[in-house]
Amino acid sequence: MHLLISFVPFGLRSDAQNGFWQYNKLLLLRFILAALYTIVLWIGLSLALLACDTLLEVDVEPWNYVQLWYWIAFVYATWFFLAGIPEDVRNLEQVRDYPVGLRIFAQYVLIPLVAVYFVILYAYTAKIVIQWSLPEGWVGYPVIGVSVTGMLALLLVHPIRERAESAWIASYAKYFYWALYPLIALLIIAIATRIADYGVTERRYLVVVATAWLLGIALYFSFARRKDIRVIPVSLCVVTFFTSFGPWSATSISRRSQLDRLRDILIREEVMIDGRLESIPKRVDFERESEISSIVRYLHDVHGIARIRDWYAQPGRIPDEATPQLALQEMGLLYRSRWEERDEFAIRPREPNPLVLDGFDYLYRISACAENDTLELRAPLDSLTELYLHGTTLHLGPPDDPAEHLLLELAPMILDLRERQRRDEPYGPEASALDVENARYRLVLHLAEADGYVTADSVRLSCISATALITRK
Repeated sequence: MHLLISFVPFGLRSDAQNGFWQYNKLLLLRFILAALYTIVLWIGLSLALLACDTLLEVDVEPWNYVQLWYWIAFVYATWFFLAGIPEDVRNLEQVRDYPVGLRIFAQYVLIPLVAVYFVILYAYTAKIVIQWSLPEGWVGYPVIGVSVTGMLALLLVHPIRERAESAWIASYAKYFYWALYPLIALLIIAIATRIADYGVTERRYLVVVATAWLLGIALYFSFARRKDIRVIPVSLCVVTFFTSFGPWSATSISRRSQLDRLRDILIREEVMIDGRLESIPKRVDFERESEISSIVRYLHDVHGIARIRDWYAQPGRIPDEATPQLALQEMGLLYRSRWEERDEFAIRPREPNPLVLDGFDYLYRISACAENDTLELRAPLDSLTELYLHGTTLHLGPPDDPAEHLLLELAPMILDLRERQRRDEPYGPEASALDVENARYRLVLHLAEADGYVTADSVRLSCISATALITRK
C-alpha cells in the first residue's frame, strides 16, 4: 500500500519525474514530522497522566497509556500526515525547490557509508576468493543494506544531478550499479549454498527475491537508454504483491521446502517406513536428530505441527497444540534444542608411572588427532609388524595380512571412563588399561588422553594419546 501511494498519482508519464520526486520528498518529510510530533505528544500526555495518577490520585491503568498511543499514532498522526499533502499533486512538476539538508545528508552521510561498506564487502570477497571458501549466509544482509542505501542516496540527489556543481552525481550513479554486480554474485552464491544445505525459509525466500530485484534494477540502470527512477518503487511494488499471495508466496514455498526436506531426512534415516512414523525408539546420530528437531521446531513456530500429523501411524496422538518434543517423541527420536551440543567427552586418566617393561619387545607412544571424520594412524614397528589405528579400533600385525591382526577396541573403555567421570567416581590406572593377545602378539594399552564425541551408534575420536606395549610371541 505504501509503495502504491508513492507512484500511483503520477503513473509512468515521461514528463513527471520531477513531480514524482517532489511528491515523495513531501511524503518523506511529512512522515518524519508526523513521527516526531507523535512521539513528543505521547510522551507529554503520558507524563500528564502520570501526574494525575500521582498528584491527584486519579486511577490511571497501564492499559490507558497503550490506548493513548493507539489514538495518537493511528488517528492524530494519520490526520497530520494527510493534512500536508496538496490536493493537486500534479502541480508539483513545476516545483524546483531542493532542500540543502537532503544534499548534505546524501553526500556527506549516506554515500560515505556506502563507500565504507563497499570496501568491507569487496575485502571479504577477495578473502573468500583467495581462501577458495564459500561465503557466510549472513553476508546477504549487508549486501542488501548497502544496495538499498546506495539507491536511496541516488534518489535523494536526483533533481540536482544535472547542475554543474553536482557533476559527481553522474559518476556515482554510473559506477554504483556496476559495482553491485560482484556483490550480487556473492549474494547469489551465499543464499544458494544456504538453501542447498538447509532448504527455503521465509527469510531466505525474501533474500532470493531481493537479490533478483537488485539484479534487475542494476541491469536496467546500467543498460537502459531512458532511465526512470519510478521503476524502483513500481518494480518493488509488483514483486512484493506477487510474492505475498498464492502458491508462490514466501509462506507457501518455505512450507513446501521444509516439509520435503524433513520427509527426505526421515526416509533416508529409516525413521519413516512405508510412509508412516512410528513411536518405536530409533537410533539416529546427534547431527541428524538436531537437524530434524530444527525443522520440526520451525514448522511448529510458523506453520503448525498439524502439517505433518498425517505422516504418523497414530495421528490422534498429535493434537493441534503438540510441541516439537512430542512430535519427535512420536517419531521415536529425542528432541534436541538449538542450544544443545553433541555429547562430547575429554578423558584424562592417570598412566602408571613408572611403566613396567619386562617381557615387552616394543614401547610405542600413540599421539594423533583426526584430520577428517575418522582418526587414523599408521606406525610400522619393523618390516613385519605395523600398528594401525582406525577410528576406535587398534590393529597390530603384518601390514599385508589383515587376517592375522590382533584387534583392540577402545570404545567400551572410553564409554566406561566417560560415565565414571560424569559420576565423579574415582578410578585407578587399571581402568584405563587394556590387555589383549592372540597366538602371535600381546598388546597392552595405557590411555593417557582421549577427546571426541558420542553418536547414537558409535564413539568418534578427535584426538588420542596413549602408550602401547607390544610382545611378539
